[in-house]
Amino acid sequence: MKKIGLVFLMTVLQLFAIETGEKIPYVELVGDNGGYLDVSKWKSTDMDAKVNIIFYVDPDLKDLNDDFARALQKLHLSSQELKVFVIINMQASWIPNVLIDSVLASKQKEFPEAHYVRDNNRVLVNNWDLKDNNYDLLMVDKQRNILFSYTGKVVPSLSKELIGKLNDELYNYNR
Repeated sequence: MKKIGLVFLMTVLQLFAIETGEKIPYVELVGDNGGYLDVSKWKSTDMDAKVNIIFYVDPDLKDLNDDFARALQKLHLSSQELKVFVIINMQASWIPNVLIDSVLASKQKEFPEAHYVRDNNRVLVNNWDLKDNNYDLLMVDKQRNILFSYTGKVVPSLSKELIGKLNDELYNYNR
């Protein structure tokens, strides 16, 4: 009986997992759930560039994909072409929020074109089936269709592949 219950649970969980080609559900982070660093509301429809990159970050892994973020910076794309959202999973760490805020302020200086957002209650973990206590990366088009999703460190070969995919999406969008 336990085996049947486990198989059922795994099947149900797979039904709610977001996958490449699917549209991510509408979500907003506001009030106690989070929002932009200036405490204004963030909503998934803010992802209105031709291509949007979402870094969903455990604060303990804050530097894991800085090399990929720097590679994106070097492309010098307009905000109509690319928007980068760094969403911090505030509950994924034991680091006090005041220290996380300090780190976010320095990251904002290093990556000024990125939009920094707090997820105070694992809203995206629960609504988009992102991995908790990890580093998730999503590439999403203007209609919020998932072009690519990945969890973990973006190694140089994957970075090159993702930048190629980004350029292909921008080329196809402009045709």
